[in-house]
Amino acid sequence: MTIKTVAVVGASGLLGARVVSALQTANFDVTAVTRQKSNAVFPFDAVVRRADLSSVESLSAAFAGQDAVVSAVSIVAAVVPGAQNPMIDAALAAGVKRFIPSEYDLNTRNLQGEILGDWLLLFDWSLTRGIYGFSFKDKTATIFDSGNQKVSTTSLAFLAKIVAAVLQHEEKTANQYIDVIESTVTQNQLLEIIEAEMGSKFTVRHISTNEVTRESGKG
Repeated sequence: MTIKTVAVVGASGLLGARVVSALQTANFDVTAVTRQKSNAVFPFDAVVRRADLSSVESLSAAFAGQDAVVSAVSIVAAVVPGAQNPMIDAALAAGVKRFIPSEYDLNTRNLQGEILGDWLLLFDWSLTRGIYGFSFKDKTATIFDSGNQKVSTTSLAFLAKIVAAVLQHEEKTANQYIDVIESTVTQNQLLEIIEAEMGSKFTVRHISTNEVTRESGKG
């Protein structure tokens, strides 16, 4: 089995655009699949097909002739049961050989009872959204426990290259989770780097993960 043609759903997004670029660099023929009423402007040359992302029939037509489909839709799709089922069913109906779901930072076979440090975080995406505990606007930092716990991270660009590599090695990577780590970092290391880059000190608040767990359980 050799994969040549790849459809990317969500190709105009933060990850999707990078996936398209990585696939094209790896000499795949890429088709961007977008919503029927989308006004997205694509920063790359690729065939664009529009489809109703909730319709198996519509998606199946968009996936026709594709060897693989990569879902790069919202991260929410990874934790909403059945959110990607229309794409999966359409890929099967279209005879697609490989489907990569939008599950790039969570192991959805084990969503409960994980520790933050055991998750893979998308570095650039997470940093700008406060997931690491930093607010650039307010210049504040929430440090969990000692702040020396290492977190596995990868950038969106690196992840996109991994997606391309997975499709280049389809037999070795079939039907399994792929563990990827570009780098590891601690909150204290990040705080030092951020303060140096911004040239100002952050107001630091320390909190224990046990406290966070107790508070979250009250809801």
